[in-house]
Amino acid sequence: MQKRILRYLIFCLTAVVAACGGDKVVHNNQNHNDGHHHHHEPPHGGVPVVLGNEEFHLELLIDNSSSKMMMYILDAHMENFIRISSNEIAMKVSSDGTERELKFMAQSSNSTGETVGDTSFFAAEDDVIKELTEFEVVIPEISIKGSTYTNVAFPFPEGNEPH
Repeated sequence: MQKRILRYLIFCLTAVVAACGGDKVVHNNQNHNDGHHHHHEPPHGGVPVVLGNEEFHLELLIDNSSSKMMMYILDAHMENFIRISSNEIAMKVSSDGTERELKFMAQSSNSTGETVGDTSFFAAEDDVIKELTEFEVVIPEISIKGSTYTNVAFPFPEGNEPH
């Protein structure tokens, strides 16, 4: 009787393991090494920017009327905000042959508890933003959780997220 129960349990376990197989793509929050591109929706409807091999993302939003551009730092799937210790992130923007550097300053938030030096939200204010609609971007350097990304280049408003 015990052998019959044991065989039945082994059969059930094998069936469960086989049913869990298939061609699912399993994501870890470090890399997307499956050779496929993944599209992620930015939580605020902004422009998605991939960092590295999709280890992290940026989301950029522009408010031309207030001369303000916002940047959020997000995880691989654009689901969770990632706080970093930087106080400032530089960005070079080029439009019509003119290059300008914007300084994104760390922002604090009472509602999230984020503080300057421990935040996922950065903002830049500059009169040049009022006139920007389509432009080229280079982020010379950004460090997130021990990884440093250099010369991250992309067009705005397209971003570099594969579609």
